[in-house]
Amino acid sequence: MELDDLKPRWMDFDRKLDASLRLNTQLVRASLIERTERALKRSSFAVLAGGLGNLLVVLWLGSFIADHFREPRFVIPAAILDAGAIVLLVVSGQQVVRMRTVDRGKPVMEVQRELQLLQIRQINLTRWIVFLSPLLWTPLAIVILKAAFGVDAYQVLSAWLVANLLFGLAAIPVLLYGSRGLSERWKGTPLLQSIMRDTAGQSLVEAAGFMEELARFEANHAAAGD
Repeated sequence: MELDDLKPRWMDFDRKLDASLRLNTQLVRASLIERTERALKRSSFAVLAGGLGNLLVVLWLGSFIADHFREPRFVIPAAILDAGAIVLLVVSGQQVVRMRTVDRGKPVMEVQRELQLLQIRQINLTRWIVFLSPLLWTPLAIVILKAAFGVDAYQVLSAWLVANLLFGLAAIPVLLYGSRGLSERWKGTPLLQSIMRDTAGQSLVEAAGFMEELARFEANHAAAGD
């Protein structure tokens, strides 16, 4: 067989190989995007479930406020808790909307940036919940004791309430300062990275990981094409 006879076969083989490589690339990209979508859905469902729990808390506190409307000593702590629950509900709703509206059809770098922002927002939300929790123990104790046992905490736990309130106020700057110091000291360490992943939510971290894998795949494919 002459060389000229082989050229058409080689060209046909090259075309088929290129088509196969393009198809494989599309399949890999589609698989990673699908896995990203599933991870985002799991994360949004988890946040949504938490939001529904917050909604029940908001409604219950609203009912408690209505029942004790003429008793400011119970209404004020309940209103503080209710306001916090409402803020948390709104922020969680915004986070769910952002997760559901991430456009996986955008360039990989843009999607990665959106996922990083989602992780940062989730971490900041968790951090503020932790920081403010010591301050909320006092109104929470007042409301729970009254609602569950009919006990007036101001009468039976007055010293404890004052001490707990002072402790909560003192804990906030300590936690803020400590978190900044530890972040700088442990920056880049496996322990801090593990804590950040857990705080951001496993499914959200998985989604970001899939997009990072896709970015590496496309970079390697582009380099191979060159």
